[in-house]
Amino acid sequence: VYGPGVAVGSPDRGILNKVIAAALNDQPVSIYGDGEFIRDYIFIDDVIEAFVHAGANMDRVNGHHFFLGCGEGHRVNDAFTLAATQAAAARGLKVNISHVPWPDELSQIERRNFVADIRKLSDATGWHPGVDLREGIKRTIAAFVESGEA
Repeated sequence: VYGPGVAVGSPDRGILNKVIAAALNDQPVSIYGDGEFIRDYIFIDDVIEAFVHAGANMDRVNGHHFFLGCGEGHRVNDAFTLAATQAAAARGLKVNISHVPWPDELSQIERRNFVADIRKLSDATGWHPGVDLREGIKRTIAAFVESGEA
């Protein structure tokens, strides 16, 4: 999950917020390994909408488990580069993006690929994500710049 709303320093906030904040503050961005692993990034407004839809369809969701995501995978390398370059450009900066070795202490789960299968949730509630990665990053940058959060 990424987007405006929770402080960038919060330990439960998404990595894309941290990448955006670093680039807005003229700090380098590091990508572990080659950045080829796939992740599913969902904008906070889509998460809220999913919960609203679930609440309106309690008879269809009670007692069931659902995956929540945008349902589309993005290479970490691509997502970080998009976020960092858009954020740096918003401040007239050029970001330094580098690939670094994986830290030894990271869990192996960090090297996994994941894309949420959102069909079950969509079928039960009619919900579909409405904000693509590029637009979500754009909105996050605008909110960070406006609030001075980053």
